[in-house]
Amino acid sequence: MRIFTGIILIVAVLAACSSPKTAKNIKEKMPDIAGTWFQNGDSMTACYIVQNKESLVFLSGNQTSAGHFKSSYEVFAKDWNANAILSADGSTLSWADRKWIKGTFRYPNIAGVWYEDGDANKQITIMQKQTKLVMDNGSQKLNGYFYTTNGIYSLENNNYGTYSPNKNTITWGSKVWMRTPGK
Repeated sequence: MRIFTGIILIVAVLAACSSPKTAKNIKEKMPDIAGTWFQNGDSMTACYIVQNKESLVFLSGNQTSAGHFKSSYEVFAKDWNANAILSADGSTLSWADRKWIKGTFRYPNIAGVWYEDGDANKQITIMQKQTKLVMDNGSQKLNGYFYTTNGIYSLENNNYGTYSPNKNTITWGSKVWMRTPGK
């Protein structure tokens, strides 16, 4: 239920990531901090970060905030008016009143050929490196990543998908990608 609530909140703040509000003239490479975090290391208090380059959306419980990188090691949550410092190893975000610890998960391997709605003529090839994904339908390549063990975010079209290992599908709204053609 917590993941479902988190997904709903992510969708609600999607616009914040589509129009970046970043610090002026950031020339440093920003680290990848997208994904699931745990407040004070407690696995029952999952928090999420959605990232599109320097733009960020923070989700904690039912609270959300648009944000951005101030530098490669400091982030700002605008709606919370709060800064956080990222540890050197990228595993901890230290806010004034709490710490977020990066979740470590075994992400599924979804690399290979998929078929949109089971249609053999609509192939999508997914290339995967850990949590990072490149989805290629032959005319367009979309970058994405896992933000939970079954949640996928596509950067270019600001779309969320859900991977179902039991059904071997990825659902993107009304479209379903399948591992094998045919329905």
